[in-house]
Parts: sequence; C-alpha cells; structure tokens
Amino acid sequence: MKPSPRHTDLEPRPLGGLILAAAWLLAAPGCAARRTVTIQTFREPPAGWTDLEGRPVSPPVERGHLDLEGDAACVDPAELDAFAGIADVALRGGDPRGFAGVFVLDTLEVARGCHCLAVRPGGEWRVWRSASPLEPVGGAGWQASRREAPTGFYRLGTRLAGGQVSFSLDGKEAGATALEAPGGADPRRGRYRFGLFARAVGSRWKSFIAGGSSSGEPFRPEEHVAWGDASDAEALLREAREEARAFRTDPSRMRLYAILAALEEARRALEAAGAEARRSAFDGHASRIARETRDGARRIGDAGLHDRGFAALASSAPGPASRSLAALPAPARSRVEALRRLPPLRLQYAARGAREGGILAPNDLWEAVREEHGALERARSGELAIEVEVVRASNEAETVKGERRVPVSLRGTGRLADLMAEQQALERRLPEDIADAEARANVLRAAAGILGAQATSTLRPFEVAGKTLELQVDDGQAIQSRARRIGELRSEIQREERSRAVEHKAIPATQATSSILVELSYSVSIDGKAVVRVERERTYLGIEQWTHPARKELGLAASSYSAARVEEAVRDVRERALRRFRTAVSREGLLSRLAAKDRLAFLARLARSTRQRQDRENLELGLATELGLEGAALETALRAIVE
Repeated sequence: MKPSPRHTDLEPRPLGGLILAAAWLLAAPGCAARRTVTIQTFREPPAGWTDLEGRPVSPPVERGHLDLEGDAACVDPAELDAFAGIADVALRGGDPRGFAGVFVLDTLEVARGCHCLAVRPGGEWRVWRSASPLEPVGGAGWQASRREAPTGFYRLGTRLAGGQVSFSLDGKEAGATALEAPGGADPRRGRYRFGLFARAVGSRWKSFIAGGSSSGEPFRPEEHVAWGDASDAEALLREAREEARAFRTDPSRMRLYAILAALEEARRALEAAGAEARRSAFDGHASRIARETRDGARRIGDAGLHDRGFAALASSAPGPASRSLAALPAPARSRVEALRRLPPLRLQYAARGAREGGILAPNDLWEAVREEHGALERARSGELAIEVEVVRASNEAETVKGERRVPVSLRGTGRLADLMAEQQALERRLPEDIADAEARANVLRAAAGILGAQATSTLRPFEVAGKTLELQVDDGQAIQSRARRIGELRSEIQREERSRAVEHKAIPATQATSSILVELSYSVSIDGKAVVRVERERTYLGIEQWTHPARKELGLAASSYSAARVEEAVRDVRERALRRFRTAVSREGLLSRLAAKDRLAFLARLARSTRQRQDRENLELGLATELGLEGAALETALRAIVE
C-alpha cells in the first residue's frame, strides 16, 4: 500500500490562481525521496522570483500569461535536484536578433553556472553554458529553424539527470551541457534552480513548470499546462484584431509574430475549454485577420512568412472528427467527392534566354513565380507548367555631339528645358501606367466571380486627370503621384514662360540616349492545356540626356549626364515587365482566364498541394460561392478536400 505524504518543514507558497510551489516528502519503509515542484501558469504574478543577483523581481502578468520586454533573467526559488521542466514562449516584438529561453542555474558553480536554451524570432535556437544567460557563448552556435513557419509558441524543455542538463525544442532533442560535479552528484541537495530570460526581444510566457522525480514516479510537466478559458480567448482575439489594425498602417515582421502568437494562444484556450461552438467563430476571425494583413506582409517582403504562419495555425486547429460528408446536401456532396479525387498540382518552371548581369536575370523571373507558386512541389513534368523566354533585355546607349535646341526665357531660372523634358516623359508614361493598373484591377474583378468581394478588397477609387478609376491601392497612389507631378510641372513651366517671351536657341551639346527594352514571351498551362500565352510582350523606355555648360547670356542652367537616372529607368522597365508577368501567372490571373467550370477545381488542387492559408481561404470562398455552403457544412467540405 502506498504511504500517505507527510509535508516537510518547507513552507509551500499559496495555491491560489493556479500558482503552485510545493515541497513534500514521500516516505516508505526503507526508502525516502525528496520532490519539489513549481507550476506557474501566470494567473497571478509569480511569488519569490529573483534576478541573477538575488534581487526580488515581479514581471507583469495578464490574461494568464507573463510578458517580458527587453533584457530580463528571472529565477524561481524552488530548489531542485534531478528534475524535468518546460516553458511555453512566443516572441512578439523588439530586435529580430534578440532571443528568449530557459536556463538551469547551478548555485554552486559561479563561473559557468547557467545552462541555457534560447530561441530567436526566426526560429533559430542555441544551447550553451556561461556565467549569464544574456551572454551566449560557446556551444554549437545558432542552429537553423526546425519549423516551416517560425511563429507562435515554442515549447522549451529541460531535464537534469545523469550528470548533464538536456534540452528539447518543441519536443525534439536540442542539445545538452555537462554539470560541474562528477556524475552530476553533490552531497548538498537542491543546488539547482529553474529560470527564464529574454534579451532585446518582447516575449510572452504561457507556462513555466518544473518538478523533481520521486521513486518510480517521473514528473511530467506537460500534464500541468493550462492555456486558459473561453474568456481569455475572447480577450486574445481582441488583442489580435488590434494588432492587425496597427499592422495595416505600420507593418513589421515582429508585429506579424505578435498577431499569430495571440491567435495561437486564443485557439489553444478554446481547445482546452472545449468551446466547440466558438471554434467556427475563431476560424472566421483568423481568416479575416489573415486577409486584412496579407497586403502589408507583401509590402515588407514577408508574404511567405504570413502564409506559412496562418497555414500552421489552421492546420493545428482542432475540429470534430465525427463530421462527415454524409451530412452535406446531395448535389454539394457529389461535387466535393469529385474535388477530393482530383490530382494535386506540381510546378514545372523553365526560363530561357535570360542572362545573368543583364537588365533581367533568371532569378528575377523565378522570384516572381516563387512569390505566387513557390509552395508547390517542383517537378520536371508538373501539372502547372510555366515557361518564360526573355526574347530581349537590353540597354542600348549612344552618345553624339551636336546641337541642342532649347526653349529660353531670359528672366527665368534656366530650368525651362529640363522642366519641359520631364513633363513630356511623364505624359508619355502615364497612359501606359494606367493601362497596366487597369489590367491588374480587371484581373481581380474577374476573380471575384468565384472568390467574391474579397478579391476586390484592395481596389479603391482614385481621381486621375479628371477621371475616376478603381485601382489597387499601390497602383492608384503611384499614378496619382505622377499625375500630381505633371500638374506641378505645368505650373512651373507657366511661371517660367510668363517671365518673358520664350525663344528657342541652338547651343553646342553632347546627347546621350538610352533605349531600354525588355521583351518577354511566356505561357502557363494546366494539365497540358494552355491557360495563358503571351508573345513578345514589349516594355520600353527611352531617355535622352544633354551635357553642356551654363549659358549666362541665355539664362540657361548647366546640364550633365546622370548614371543614376539611367539606373532608375532600367529599374522602372524591369519592374514594369515583372509586374505584367506576375499578374498573368498569379492565382487571380489564372482564375480570371479559366472557364467557370474549372475554377473551383483549380482552387481545390492548389489548397491541397500548398496547404497555405491563402489557398485554403480561397477554396473556402469558392465553395461558398459555387456550392452555397456555409457554417459547419462549409467547414466539413473544406476539411474533406484539403486534409
């Protein structure tokens, strides 16, 4: 018969608020074992914590988690022998090179008494032993992330046994450091303490649990984790929405981490609370936040991180396994079953004629494809085949000496000729800018036939040259800026011309002409059937520059050749060509060209093949539009197709 426990003279801390620190003695005839446990789930501030110098600290606690900003190292007072511990942490602000982690403090070893495991915002991790957890030294250095999406909460684990401290990250072995005492034994018991730390980063801690083992009863810290309740989840969803609003106006990678961390914590709280009715609402909130933040993620170059992060959030979301297709209406059920049988999509990509170091390099084109379809598996004979040929990509320069005929106003500033040249160049470019922008907007409007109004959510009305155009925000703002500049130039030219009647003079000068041209041919096919075929799409820009000294007698300013202006023109041509190409091969571009009967099948194959959040959401919108599904029936169909 197992004996009943007897408390030692160690005074346990309060049990209220799920903060527990207890020590007890398990005694039996002929044996004795000491066991100390600390369980912090942060419903209240932890009691008795200190910094490395032994000074009391009280980190802020809110909604069942502890938040640290910047540099901090906190040690729990529990005195441990052999033990196992875990801590759940999310990184959500500060320096992208910062880090946070857990450590075991050997109270008898001063020089190198901190055994540490830390993780960075990008998912890189490191194990080391040093005098301070805030100063990583030694070990194997920072290791590459093990996650496809380095977002949300990491589980940091440690175990002290057999003369070493062993660490784990998300349940997988991360490394070990040796204890100072031979064999890990020391006559003075309770020489080790468990702590957490952060350096130059905002960190959120959900659990901090450690316990020593008793005879035959290893401590399992995972059994004591508590993620909160439904009310915590509601508060966290509000936090995620607030972060998303801030992200739309001021996007950053660390703010994206914060959004995903709040959503994951909310999801886990709902799962723990068994709040079945609220899970669908959570999925809806998460989907909306994903859509609202996608454009901002693209602007900062983190579209891939955004999609992988939300996809990971969706793939781990709980759902009742009992749902079955039998509950769907018969027409929808047969269509969903047909979609489930469709083969996946793999990407076949080939580029020809591109030359490294030229105006358009092979990697430029691949980056455009990768941004849209990089999550697809590559294959030599993939079902989605994209082929592109750079027919021509050149910058032909010519320099000749001759005469420049310039408009001159003797009482002006001497800038009239340059102002008129800039105006003419912008007026030549503006119609092409508008045509490209309208083409991109038309693609989104065509895709709205299956994706609904969400496809056109980035379109806004813009006033340009007395006309109202509905364009994407980035396009519209750029075009409005150029149109405003044309208006400013006209006003400046009028001021120059009013100062005195304008005369045209011929002066000796050197003319440098740059003719910048990109010609692309490309095609996209699905299962061997051509969807897009473009032959010799031409993007051209010609600029001329004059070099001559100032002519004071004519009121004419000096003019000189600018290599930076040529570089800017080359960049404009390259970016315009790539935007046209990207529009054609994008998901929306392909949807706009597919027959109506093929669009849902394309979305289903994409979602199953990439498992990205964006593709899952597009399929969800397509199922709602095409099959009229909603609520639980929509979720059932979606899971059946994707999973």
